[in-house]
Amino acid sequence: MALNSYNQGDIEGSKRLGRNALWVAVASIIIGLVIIGIYCVVHFTTHAI
Repeated sequence: MALNSYNQGDIEGSKRLGRNALWVAVASIIIGLVIIGIYCVVHFTTHAI
């Protein structure tokens, strides 16, 4: 989408869309790492009966 906006001459719009995409990617990575961390904590701290 950002490239499409850029090609249409909307430089500011393409920068905004690119920045939003960057933040979504960063948030996805952080959420994934948190989920992996929680899984590891639960996996290694619970004992089988």
